[in-house]
Formats: sequence, C-alpha cells, structure tokens
Amino acid sequence: MDSSWPPASRQSWPGRPPQDPYVLTAYGELAVAAHGASALADQAVDVPIRGLARGEDLNDDECAEIAVLAGAAETAASRAPQEITTRALDAIGARAASSRHGFDRFWRNARTHTLREPVGDRLREVGNYFLNGAHPPFTLPS
Repeated sequence: MDSSWPPASRQSWPGRPPQDPYVLTAYGELAVAAHGASALADQAVDVPIRGLARGEDLNDDECAEIAVLAGAAETAASRAPQEITTRALDAIGARAASSRHGFDRFWRNARTHTLREPVGDRLREVGNYFLNGAHPPFTLPS
C-alpha cells in the first residue's frame, strides 16, 4: 500500500474517530477507488516503457494493448477524483460549501482537468477492443 495515503488518524477527526459502519464503508469505497485508479495509472506508465524497449519488434496487437490500457487509465483517473470528491462533499454536508477547507475548489479543479479528453470516447475504444478485438487509434498526447 502506498505510504503517501495513510489512514485517517485520531487527529484528523474532531473528538473520536467515526465508528458509524456507513461512514467506514463509504471511506473504504473511496479509498478503493483512489487506489484502483492509481494502480491502473502505474500500469499504464510501465507498459509503454516496456513497449518502447522492444523497439521495432513491437507488433500491432501490443500497440493496441498499450492504447487500451492508457484509455482505461485516463478514464479511471478522470472518474476517481470526481466520484471521491462528490461523495465526500455529500458526506460532509453543508459545511463542505465553506471555502475554509477548499473542498469546493478541489472538486472544481478535478472536474476541469477531466474535461480535456471525453471519457465516453475512451470507453468506446476500450469496450470495442475487449468485445470485438478492434484496435484503437494509437496516438501520443500533444
């Protein structure tokens, strides 16, 4: 587990840490979403590096796998902060609207960064690859 994401400590909660099973379950779901997106991003970085090392031996199927993994990682990286922040804001309630902690700004920034590449296009490419074996276009980001 990534040590840069420690579990919440007693100091991060006013009074006692929450024991409500719904809060704990929600926190667990959000942690899983964050770790899943992070793990997929790590894979999406490693695979092209290995592909580049193969040079001209890299075939079309391998290029397609790289493109699909990159598309899946982009989608996960787009959805995770939106889902996590939205659910956290729901859990916090009206206090989340205060600019004191910057939760609203984090959500807005996460949303703005995800608008560059529509996830619908990537999801269609990923789905078409897994269902039909269709190779997505292999493009490098500009």
